[in-house]
Amino acid sequence: YIVTPEEVKQFRRNAMLASFGYGMAMMGNVILVVVMPFSFNYIVGGSVNSVSAESSSLLSLAVIASTSCGVLVQDFWGRGGGWFGRQKMLAAISLLGAASAVCASCGHAARIPELWIVSSVLSGLSGAAFATASSYCADMSTADNFAMITGVLSSFSAFGVVAALVVQALGGENMVVPLAISVAAFLIAFVGFALLLPDVSPPASKRETPTRCDIARTFLVCNIGSTFLAQTRFTKCLLAAIFFGSAGGGCIRVWIFGFALVRFAMTAQSIGILFVASFVFGGLVVPLGTRFLPAKLGCNILFWMNVSCPLIATFGPAKEPTLWVAMFCLVFNGLSESFLISIFMGQLSGRRRGEVAALQSLADKLGNLLGVFVVTPINVMWLESYMATGEGTQFTPPMAHAILDGLGIILYYAAQLCLRHQDKFGVFVLRTSGESPDEQEVETVEIGAKE
Repeated sequence: YIVTPEEVKQFRRNAMLASFGYGMAMMGNVILVVVMPFSFNYIVGGSVNSVSAESSSLLSLAVIASTSCGVLVQDFWGRGGGWFGRQKMLAAISLLGAASAVCASCGHAARIPELWIVSSVLSGLSGAAFATASSYCADMSTADNFAMITGVLSSFSAFGVVAALVVQALGGENMVVPLAISVAAFLIAFVGFALLLPDVSPPASKRETPTRCDIARTFLVCNIGSTFLAQTRFTKCLLAAIFFGSAGGGCIRVWIFGFALVRFAMTAQSIGILFVASFVFGGLVVPLGTRFLPAKLGCNILFWMNVSCPLIATFGPAKEPTLWVAMFCLVFNGLSESFLISIFMGQLSGRRRGEVAALQSLADKLGNLLGVFVVTPINVMWLESYMATGEGTQFTPPMAHAILDGLGIILYYAAQLCLRHQDKFGVFVLRTSGESPDEQEVETVEIGAKE
């Protein structure tokens, strides 16, 4: 596919707009994620800071509901983007997010936890924003600059997260205003995706018209198995590393609002300030890292650090600065994940990227689900032991987190050592022709391809 230099500039603008819309959607989603555990504390115990085993169990149930529903629709969002256009998918995702925020607001105001569960279901159904936005941006870039585009996407994501956390931290124990801002952020994302983002990914000429059976099959999780089996062993190992990394992310979503709040004596406002500081740091580190470090080198250097956060939280002193150090180490986890996604998405090029993005999103959802299932009983037992005796159990929730992260680290480095001959990252490169900018043509080609 040959494009002019002006089209290349337009593609970059489109990627920036998609990234901004995703950042707003991320802001709305993160507000819900951060407010939800404190809202459950308020519904159960009458105060946002009254952590209990019951509120922790409700949180885990909401996360499981969200993740399970997300698993069912990942293939639809991935393939649907190729059929109908990823711009339409992003608009639909943001509209579902707005509905989720409305349900959450009503659940908190009326102290009805079931409405939070409904909100979590809607949030899960809309949980393919990153994979869809990544696919859109991938269609606007090549392997040479995709790491940088991913860094831009991550930067807007970090902006959304920081804005959400600032709103939550300033709100203190008042959760009504953050929830209202969540609704507004999703609606802004919807307007950006529906009215401003061009419907050019993939190009109309490359779209296929699905049958009703094709659409129905996307809701069968096993249907995506054929896409998985078609990948190389190297790509499968990268996907497994994403899976276990997401499992670690699922763990921290539970223990940061249970184990950590109790062990490190954190409040709703202090945890919000910590999140703001760590994500501001991440908003600086991730774009700089993806800008100046090649994807492979960066991932090889940093991926082992994924396990540092849970280890510090487990073995460090039971004081607030320990959690600060652990959360700042988590920033490098985000940077290494950007590199890993760049390498994974660079294994294929063309119209099948949506299916691969669906694989990545599915691995993310299933990993989160595994992490929540594993860490929830450990977190509840630790809290019950602490409330009864003043001391938690010997096996802490972050230990389970560290084990899952460790499995992902082993798989990634094993793939790099034993299967690197199957790595296709960098195979797709830019080739230019023409002496003047007006005559120059840019083409994405595969090294060694016959055509």
